[in-house]
Amino acid sequence: MSSASPTTTAITAAATTAVAGGARSRGFQIFLKFWTLGVILSSIAYGIAFTLFAACLYLLKKTSAGSRKRVHYALAAYITLMFALSTISIVSGISTNLTAITSQTIPRSLSLGGSSPDAVVIVLANWASDGFLLWRASVLYEGVTKSRRQAVYALIIFMLISQFTSGTLYLCSNFVKRMQKHERPIFVAFASTTLFVNWVITGLVVIRLLVFRSKVRKTLGNVYGSPYTGIISMCVESAALVILFATIFLTLNLLKLNPFSFSRAFLVHIYVIAPLLIIYRVAQGKAFITNTTSFYSQNGENSQTRSGGAIRFNTHHPHTTTGVSTQATRIEVNVTHDEVKKADNLTYYDDMEMGTRKDSYHVDSKDAARAY
Repeated sequence: MSSASPTTTAITAAATTAVAGGARSRGFQIFLKFWTLGVILSSIAYGIAFTLFAACLYLLKKTSAGSRKRVHYALAAYITLMFALSTISIVSGISTNLTAITSQTIPRSLSLGGSSPDAVVIVLANWASDGFLLWRASVLYEGVTKSRRQAVYALIIFMLISQFTSGTLYLCSNFVKRMQKHERPIFVAFASTTLFVNWVITGLVVIRLLVFRSKVRKTLGNVYGSPYTGIISMCVESAALVILFATIFLTLNLLKLNPFSFSRAFLVHIYVIAPLLIIYRVAQGKAFITNTTSFYSQNGENSQTRSGGAIRFNTHHPHTTTGVSTQATRIEVNVTHDEVKKADNLTYYDDMEMGTRKDSYHVDSKDAARAY
């Protein structure tokens, strides 16, 4: 029996190496195509985020006046932080893509958890986005009974702790070598927590607004439920973005598919866009209908009423100092000047026409609930 010659062995080894190298090359090319697609989609999303950021900043600067300046400054700082995270993400994605193309290797940032900077960005964007949603829910439930408010606050605190814990563990899985082998299950927990928070909080917000809309319609008529329908739509649209893409992201991760990487690069911008949409629509005045939720106080006079106010109908009262004006009926809502100014989500501006000062207020469901 003759043994294989050294030349034959060398040729076989070279062929095996070439086949393996070709397989790795094909896998790399497929992976790189998906990542490049993710960068392209992320660039589009970044453009949307930039447009919303600029529009929000302009509207906040335009409408800021009086006691609302502090709130607007806080919102301006918030949207600036969110846009900065979006910018870091897109720059990191493009840089990683160029590195992969030039080196023809898959960088660490294209693997499951991404590089540590990428992980920090996605966690911070997630915390900021969900934190804004939790804050909105807590504000909306300030007007309910004490027991219900405490139950809602307890649930919100639980979700805050869950978000912080899962996000911290995900960061540790990128920084701590001993935890890197548990990176995938930790990320699944992190993404699942995000879905849970968005589903629950959106449900709480919608239920609160639906209940209040029902009470308003029973008391004042069907036409007065329209503003709350708009607010509900706004909240659902914003949460739907996060829920949809987080679900896709989680599914691709569980199936261990290549598109997982491009969806991860895209998800950061979704976290940024979702709260900016709410801020933009509120700053624009589209979260309510002004002809049913505008309170007027002529010449800065305050209504002397008991705490909590009252609602009464008045078919003809041309000289009321505080009221809501409609086409057929004037509804007078007695609230004090201080109560309205302290209300959440209040837009305040001064009108100096004809030398007479007019303070105009736009209030959302919480303000109406307090008056109610």
